[in-house]
Formats: sequence, structure tokens, C-alpha cells
Amino acid sequence: TAVAIKGATALREAIFGLRRMRENSEKIRMAVIEVNHQENISDDLSKSAISTLFEKGAAGDALNFIKYKETYEYLERTMDQMEHAANVISSVIVKNS
Repeated sequence: TAVAIKGATALREAIFGLRRMRENSEKIRMAVIEVNHQENISDDLSKSAISTLFEKGAAGDALNFIKYKETYEYLERTMDQMEHAANVISSVIVKNS
């Protein structure tokens, strides 16, 4: 969840930077890079967590296995959406510079 918080914080900075797009273009660019970086970290963590879940299972508990797997997948989709939003912001900056 620390990765999601860092990604959300960077996305927030990018969004607030749009108020004064021209003055904040470098700040926005750096925030977009940070969102993308956090999403990449999230990809690695998610793959590792799901792999570990399949290897070790959830101590033989199918319900917990499903809960954990769905939670990891939900977090990954959340990070993917943050990255998508950051990419849209980046496109807006490029078009208006």
C-alpha cells in the first residue's frame, strides 16, 4: 500500500500542477515520472505476491487464497489507472507547451 500512496501523492501533485500548467510543467513532468515508477514497482510486487500465493497457497484455505489474489489484482488495477491518468496529464502538457 505504500507504493499506492506514493503513486496517489504524485498523481495529486500532477493534477494540482495543472492549475498553472506552464509554470509547473517540470513539476508535473516529475510527478508523472514518479507515478510511472510506482506503477512499475507495483507490477513487480504484484507478480511476486501472486506467485508466492500460488507456490505456498493460503495455508490450504481456498477462501483466503481467493481474497488475497483478488486484493493483489485490485491494487494492480488501481495502479494501472493511476498510470493511465498520469499519461493523460503528460499528453495535456505536451499539447499545451
